[in-house]
Amino acid sequence: MKLILPRLTKGSRQPRVDQTDRCETQIVDVIEGVDYARPAPLPCPLCGQLNRPRRIALAMGMKIPVAECVSCRLAYQTPRPSSEAALAYARWRRKLAGEQPVDPADERPRALERLEYVRAVRPAAGRLLDFGGRSEVFVDACRAAGWEAVRIDYALEPGDHGARADDTTNPDTAECFDVITLWDVVGLLHDPPTILRSLRRRLSERGMLVIATANYESWQRVVEGRQWAAYGFEHQFYFSPASLEAMTWRAGFRHFALLDVEHSRPAFSQLLTRPPKAFGAWRAYLNARRAWPGHGDVAAMIGVARV
Repeated sequence: MKLILPRLTKGSRQPRVDQTDRCETQIVDVIEGVDYARPAPLPCPLCGQLNRPRRIALAMGMKIPVAECVSCRLAYQTPRPSSEAALAYARWRRKLAGEQPVDPADERPRALERLEYVRAVRPAAGRLLDFGGRSEVFVDACRAAGWEAVRIDYALEPGDHGARADDTTNPDTAECFDVITLWDVVGLLHDPPTILRSLRRRLSERGMLVIATANYESWQRVVEGRQWAAYGFEHQFYFSPASLEAMTWRAGFRHFALLDVEHSRPAFSQLLTRPPKAFGAWRAYLNARRAWPGHGDVAAMIGVARV
């Protein structure tokens, strides 16, 4: 397992993106029969440019407006859902899902895989904070491997349950850690630089941040279009390696690289069973590798940021 540096060439051509409808000026989220108007549109958080969003249809009749800043290689929701809508949606999802406890046996293989990613950059066990983790499975795996590990469940909105990154009264966050992990969390944050900056202050002298998030510059996103699994009402940002690195720099980190993992390609078997779909997937795969060398075939990025 090795580290690869993201290529930051701004002029690279991008494969054709999904053709979703352009957004109307006023956007209203309807959740359980209640209207929640979205605030004013937001500019790109990296360069300040306003970008016109497209509507992405989700499950349960929901739609999200997603804009893409081509120069910063970042996609993001704009306008964002209001705080009231975010809380109402979270409660609605929990109600529909019901009380279904997580089976540790189902999550353990992924937890062990993530532990290996951490070991690739920090072989010796130390103190670890899993920020935003929704279960204890990963933390338990770390403890079994000799790590002193704790978990903080991040509160996405005021009034929701969980700890906040800047909560200095919490003994877990007031101490320093050798590694802080964010598994599929950074895209949910409303203000990533502020949260990452708070987490940086919790790192030891040679500590590091390990961030996992979906890769916007991937062939899967191009093929799946508006059905891309990473699109979601709660997701505020969709990062490329370049924009994820830029966000960590905003938070005070000065070294960033990707683990050379999570590569994928279309299945050869579909060439026989579903030729048209397979040819389209392979075309997108080859185009993505040309447009985004080193990461166009990466579905999920594992980034490592150091001070």
